Amino acid sequence: MRIRCIDAWKSAHVAGQRARQLQTMPVNQTQKMPVSELTGIDRYCNKRG
Repeated sequence: MRIRCIDAWKSAHVAGQRARQLQTMPVNQTQKMPVSELTGIDRYCNKRG
């Protein structure tokens, strides 16, 4: 379970970095996954263990 959670967080983080590096899309599209969503995944992982 834990590995899957970490993978989900990493892939989301990498996607955010890529979007920031490209900067060809409008801001509202590059920020499809806000930080609150990332922390939500984090909290979910901690709860599940």
